[in-house]
Amino acid sequence: MSAIIDRCTRIAEDELSVSGVPTALEYAELLLFQLVQQKIVEAKYTYLRATAKFKDDALLKKIWTIGYHLSKCNFGEALRGCRVLNASGLLNEQTEPYVKELQNRVIAIQLSLIVNCYTSIDRENVAELLGMRGTDGEFVPETLGFVTSILEQCRWTVEENFVRPARSTEFQKTINSYVDEQFGPNPLIADSDVTLEINQLNRDGLKMLESLVTSSDFFDSN
Repeated sequence: MSAIIDRCTRIAEDELSVSGVPTALEYAELLLFQLVQQKIVEAKYTYLRATAKFKDDALLKKIWTIGYHLSKCNFGEALRGCRVLNASGLLNEQTEPYVKELQNRVIAIQLSLIVNCYTSIDRENVAELLGMRGTDGEFVPETLGFVTSILEQCRWTVEENFVRPARSTEFQKTINSYVDEQFGPNPLIADSDVTLEINQLNRDGLKMLESLVTSSDFFDSN
């Protein structure tokens, strides 16, 4: 077990102890770890417990904005949320690695979905799916350069601005490179059929909540 998994396990266990009161930063770390692991239901409960103690904490709110988009499978918006969080000045050296890993894993999910769902797609649509549109609705040059780099890593051909996604050894290596095993395995790209995996995880999570609330009310609540 890695030091990161050990630390987050300790934070979770300490919270359950009689004297255990995690700090807002520890809650943020645990919340990010659960989002990295795509444990969206657990993350929502962590967010609710954390904000009951730290109601106005800006970092917790920005992290859950990402979690909310993940709960809706709006991965492009989740990636935009990661970029906003990175630029917010709220992160420190303890939380930055989690956001980087979360961003990388969501990119891997999107690439897997693209290769499953498209035989041809406009390059700007790929950029959109990877959350590269700015707050003004425009693509900035460096983000398009980042997309170009990803396409080259995947060995996807681009003809007249249309991308032709294809599975290959290089593509799989690229996907694997976005997962740091220190944060645990990525359950959503362990199987080639990512869409089915996502749907199954969401179904399993929602079954836990059926007797309490509807999924929409639960995830939309603050």
